[in-house]
Amino acid sequence: MLCIQIIPNDIIRNTILEVWASILYYRKLSKESESGAKGMIIYERLLNGLSTEHYITAERLGEQLLFSEKTIRNYMRELNDFLHPYGACIETKHGKGYRLAIHDADLFSGIYKDGFLKQQQTVPIGAEERVDFIIMYLLCHFDYVQIDELINIMCISESTLMADLGRTRQYLKEYDVRLENRTKHGIRAVGTEFNLRAAMVNYVIKRGMIGESEIFPAEKEKEQIFSVVIDSLSELDISMPEISMQNVVVHLYVAIKRIKSGRPIHIEPKIHNEILAEFSQGAATAKRICQKLEALFPVHFLQDELDYITLYLTGNRVIGSIQRDSDNMVISPEIQELVERMLQYIYSTMKIDLRNNFPLIMMLAQHMTALEIRIKYNIRLSNPLLDEIKKQYSKAYVIALQASAILENNYNKKLREDETGYLAVIFNLYLENMKDREQETAKKNILIICAMGKASAQMLAYQYRKIFGQYLNRVEISNRSNIKNVDFSGIDYILTTTPISLKVPIPIIEIQMFLDEDEVSRLQKQFVQGISPVNPGYYCEELFFREKSFPTKEAVIQFMCKEIAEWRKLPHNFYESILLRESYGATDFGETVAMPHPYGLVTEESFAAICVLEKPVFWNTHEVQVIILISLSDEKEGNWDSFFSSLSEFIMNKKKVKELVAEPSYRKFTELMEFM
Repeated sequence: MLCIQIIPNDIIRNTILEVWASILYYRKLSKESESGAKGMIIYERLLNGLSTEHYITAERLGEQLLFSEKTIRNYMRELNDFLHPYGACIETKHGKGYRLAIHDADLFSGIYKDGFLKQQQTVPIGAEERVDFIIMYLLCHFDYVQIDELINIMCISESTLMADLGRTRQYLKEYDVRLENRTKHGIRAVGTEFNLRAAMVNYVIKRGMIGESEIFPAEKEKEQIFSVVIDSLSELDISMPEISMQNVVVHLYVAIKRIKSGRPIHIEPKIHNEILAEFSQGAATAKRICQKLEALFPVHFLQDELDYITLYLTGNRVIGSIQRDSDNMVISPEIQELVERMLQYIYSTMKIDLRNNFPLIMMLAQHMTALEIRIKYNIRLSNPLLDEIKKQYSKAYVIALQASAILENNYNKKLREDETGYLAVIFNLYLENMKDREQETAKKNILIICAMGKASAQMLAYQYRKIFGQYLNRVEISNRSNIKNVDFSGIDYILTTTPISLKVPIPIIEIQMFLDEDEVSRLQKQFVQGISPVNPGYYCEELFFREKSFPTKEAVIQFMCKEIAEWRKLPHNFYESILLRESYGATDFGETVAMPHPYGLVTEESFAAICVLEKPVFWNTHEVQVIILISLSDEKEGNWDSFFSSLSEFIMNKKKVKELVAEPSYRKFTELMEFM
C-alpha cells in the first residue's frame, strides 16, 4: 500500500524513484491478474470496514469505499461465499446492516497465510491515497495515460476517478501544470520542465511519500548526493539549515533522474545573465556540486542545469541560515524598508508593536533576501511542518499573514502558505522572548466582588493571595452595589461570583465561590497570558450575527458593516477600507474562518464582530463560514496581544470552529473562548 505521512526529520528518504518502482509494480499487477486482484482488494476493503460486534449499513460502507449501495450488496454476497471455507460469514440484519461472524479463528487466519492481504499492499486505498498516486503517476509518465489503465490499477469506477482527477487538477494548477485530455489517447500532465520538477519535488517532500521497493533501491544514491552537498558547502565555508539542504538534495535527485530520462531543463538567456551578475558564489557552488555528482552518476549537467541548481541553492536559504560568502547576503535598503513596512502594518492591524525590535528586523531582512529570490524566479520552497506551525504557533501565523499581505502587494504575487509558515516561525521566536520578559515583571491587581457578603469576599481574597500569590500584586474586595464608585485605574481584573451588568473599563472574570482544580488552572493561565478573551469591551452580543448565506464575501462584509453601524460609530469609508485590505492578500484562515479588517486604525473604539453563516461563501482561497471582523482604534486601551493570542488559537482549532458552526450563538462563542 502506498503510505502517506509527514516525516519532518527524514524527508530525504522519500524519493521519486521508489514511487516509480511502486508504479511499475502496480502495472505488472494489473496486467497479470486484473480481475482477480480487483475482487480480492475489494473484499479486503469490505472486511476492514466490518466489525464482529456491531452492524454497519450498506449506505455507510458505500460512503467509506465510494461505491453505491447496490454495488456494496452485490460484493457482500460474493464476500460471504468467499469466507465460508475460512470459517466465517457475513451476517445480515434488516434495518441494521452487516456484521462479520467468525466461527473458526484458526481457519480464518488462513486468509492471511493464503496471501489474501498481499494484493492490498500494492493499491492505494481511500480518496487521499488515490489522488497522491494519480499525481505521481502522471508526473512520472511522459506519454498519455489511458483512463481505463488508472481505473484498473486502482480498482475504482470511472465516476470516482473523475472526482479524483478534479482534485489532481487543483493541486497541479498551483504549479502552472495542467491536465491535457485527448480522446482515444488519455490524459497527461503538461507544463514546462521547471514547473513539472517543482510539482514533483514539492509533492514528495510535503506529502512525505514512501514507496518501499526492492526493485530500485535508491537509499544509497540519496546518501551519496547528501554527502556531496555537505562536502561542497563545507569546502566553500557555506552554512545551510538542514531543511533547506533536504530540499536541495531532492531537487538534485529529481534533476539526475530527469536528465537520464531525456528531460533536461531550459533556462532563458536573460535569467542566465542575471545569475552570472548576481549569484556568482551560488553558481560556483552549483558547479562544484555537479562536478562531484558527475563522478558518481552517469549524467552530465549542461549550463541550463547548472543555472537551475544555482537558483535553488540561492533561494533555499531559510530561517537561521548564515551565508559567509560576500554576495547574495547583502541586505539592500529596499529590503530593509520592506521589513519596516511589514512591522508597521502589523502594528496598524493588530496593535502588536515589533517595530523597534532590531534582532527581529535583521532576521526578517536576512530571510527576505532569499525569499525575494524565490518570489522573483518562482521557486517553491516546501514547508513540511506547515500544519504543526499553524497549530502550535497560531498567533505568530496570524501575524505572518499580515506581513504576507504587504509582500503580496509589493511583489504583485500571491505568497504560498509554506512561506507564510516560515515567517511565522521567525515571529514566534521573538514573541516567546517578549512573553518571557513580560512574565518576569507583570503581576496583576484584582478586585473581588462577592454576592455572599464582606466576610465571604475576605475569605476569597485570602484564598487568592495564597494560591496565586506569585501572579498577583494587590487583591482588593468590594460589593456589586459599590462598583460604580470604584477607581479602576490601577486594577487589571474584576473577579466576581455574580453577574455585573454595569459597563466597566476592565475585563470581568466570573468565578466560583469555591476553587477547584479546573478553576485554578484557568485562572493561572489568565493571570499569565493577560486579558480575558471574552471581555465585553472586545466582543458583545449585539455584534454577533447568524445569517443564512451570501453570494459573495463582499456581500457578507457589506451586511456586517451595516449591522455594526447600528451599534458603533463608523467612518464613511469603513467598507471601502476593508475591501482595500482584502486586495492586499488573503484574510481567510484554514478552511472555515475569515478575519477581515480595515486597512489601518480607522474607528474611534475597538471592537470585534462575528457572523456565522448557514452556508459557506468563497473568500480568498477557502470556503468560509465564520467571519470575525475586527477594527482597532488608536487608543492604548486593553491588551490586544493577549486578545490575538486567544483569537488565533480559536481560529486554528478546527474542532472548536465546527462546534460554533453547529451551535451559532454568542453564549456558545464565549464558552468556546473561555479556555483558549
